[in-house]
Amino acid sequence: MKFSYLWLKDLVKSIPNPEKLSELLTLQFMQVEEVKKVRQDFIFDIDILPNRAPDTSGHVGIAREIQAITGTTLKSSSDHGSKKIKESTTPISKLLTAHAPREGVERYILSVVTDIEVRQSPKYIKERLLSCGIRSINNIVDATNYVMLETGYPAHAFDYDALADPSITVRFARPGEPFETLDGVHFKLGARHLLISDAAGPLAIAGVKGGKRSGITGKTKRIVLELGVFDRALIRQTSRALGLVTDASLRFSKGISSRELDKVMTRLINLIGEVAGGKAAKGFIDIKKNIPKVASISVNIDKVVSLLGRSINQTEIISILARLSFVVRPQGKRALLVTPPPWRLDIENEADAIEEVGRIYGYGNITPSIPHAALVHPDEHDSHAISDKAREAFRVFGFYEMQNYSFESKASIASVPRLELQNPLSEEYAFLRTSLVRGLLENIRTNFHNGRELRFFEIGNVFCQDRKGPNERAHMSAVFASHSKADTLYFEAKGIVEAFAERSGLTDVCFEDVAGKQVLWPFADKILLHPYRSAFIKSGTEVLGILYQVHPEVNMKIPVVGIEILMPEFIQRVEEKFEFRPIPRYPSIVRDISVIVSRDESAESIMNIIEKAGGQWLADLDLFDYYEGDAVGVDQKSLAFHLIFQSRDRTLTDEEITLCMDRIFEALRHEGFEARI
Repeated sequence: MKFSYLWLKDLVKSIPNPEKLSELLTLQFMQVEEVKKVRQDFIFDIDILPNRAPDTSGHVGIAREIQAITGTTLKSSSDHGSKKIKESTTPISKLLTAHAPREGVERYILSVVTDIEVRQSPKYIKERLLSCGIRSINNIVDATNYVMLETGYPAHAFDYDALADPSITVRFARPGEPFETLDGVHFKLGARHLLISDAAGPLAIAGVKGGKRSGITGKTKRIVLELGVFDRALIRQTSRALGLVTDASLRFSKGISSRELDKVMTRLINLIGEVAGGKAAKGFIDIKKNIPKVASISVNIDKVVSLLGRSINQTEIISILARLSFVVRPQGKRALLVTPPPWRLDIENEADAIEEVGRIYGYGNITPSIPHAALVHPDEHDSHAISDKAREAFRVFGFYEMQNYSFESKASIASVPRLELQNPLSEEYAFLRTSLVRGLLENIRTNFHNGRELRFFEIGNVFCQDRKGPNERAHMSAVFASHSKADTLYFEAKGIVEAFAERSGLTDVCFEDVAGKQVLWPFADKILLHPYRSAFIKSGTEVLGILYQVHPEVNMKIPVVGIEILMPEFIQRVEEKFEFRPIPRYPSIVRDISVIVSRDESAESIMNIIEKAGGQWLADLDLFDYYEGDAVGVDQKSLAFHLIFQSRDRTLTDEEITLCMDRIFEALRHEGFEARI
């Protein structure tokens, strides 16, 4: 977002020069992407992170940050629009009524200003708007944009006399309801699009764009001013669905505090009075629906020291929080009761408050140190560890890991009830997936021309609807496609499953052939399963997954075998015990080796040879590079391994490592492989 240095200078009593300010903001607030001189001003392009967008999307928010960082003070008011507008004796209830639903609306404020004169804006407004990338329209529209840039709150003005009746309603659109924007673009709206409406129809798409019918013209004499806080998800979805991205929608979609909406309205009315004259109706229409309360947070001083790694005294902590406009009260000898300011939506717990202390104190002032932590014995069945082992195993088997979307289209066939999204990005992503295999088959189709043999796998979650409700579970799926191995593909895949199970610690894996039977497998489309090449993967009586060749009727253009593993069931059956060993006292020595093999040779077979020849000092071995190309010849590949040598009772010598490497080279040559350092 763009911010004017001269504008900030209007808000802060003492401000560093542009270069110094850029450095301070980058170190203790947000990254300043660019500082550009524009005429007599400097424009700061600041990368505002989403969690801080609600309070720093306007110049006032940035001014507060400058105050906190530098220790300066803010000016009591802006130099412009600080005088009160004339107020009429007519209460707003005589001029306007309003209604809003509970869903989608947090707070909604309206005001009416009469006897205005629409004309060109003052020079300072035009210049500041232009500096921030907004062109001047007229004094009324410019005033709403000016307040948005100043406070971060989008505002809107309607022509009061263009309303069909003196009533405004916030509602959801009717499916297919037409709408014309201020710039004459026509839309057909959906049922989840939030509207500002009168008796004749839509006046604006809430939080996104105003309509042409109620736009401000040179003949406008009375206006309705609007401020609101709407559901950020609704605004974001509407903006995306319609392809309408505006300054207002960007701010609404990231969240805005509703707690100070009345103050912003007062500021807007006074600015309107300065640039257009007029009288304000007495009072506001203020509809409050779902305003969250500001919760106080207990902050332990010792916790501050523990997390930041620096002994910061209580007085300094209170001073920092006070500069950030937190209300701080002592709570015992070593604790504080902290209340965030109403505009800080991102402060939710103690850690958030401590982070603010560290940020303003300056992380550069904290001496780095190695954290102290106790060694904890891992869980016997660590799901993450087993998933990592699965990844490592399938990579060794020559599979490439994929990450596909968790969504699928309505056209996809599923054997179980699917969960439909209420607000999908498109029809292609309307349902949550019930299987990983459909995405992997698309990967096969996409990469069909890239090789004679394709191996892909994915570990991820699938979603289904059962008797208890929505169910999310972890699966692993793999697909193996080859032209040259059409007859042996299914049996080779069996061997891969057995090898994977053995590496995981399962020694009793077997296959229950379901050829010719009706295969009731809820996590893959039934049409995918070959009628005579399908088998359940079992351990004891427990079904852990399914192995199948893709049905010939599925148009894959290449023979494909699929594997689907139920990770919760698999993990439960894993018998491997994690062995706790103390951290080695003696250093390890690393050697790298590359082996030239045929393209059909598995990495696992090479690793077995190296492990046997390496002896007791070969502590670890892993594949770190795979290469195919002109450098190794046709139908060949290069596999590169890290070999880690280590002894538990002494430091190994170079001579001992050399002897180990010689044995490994000799073993590889004996098997007919070329090895290189």
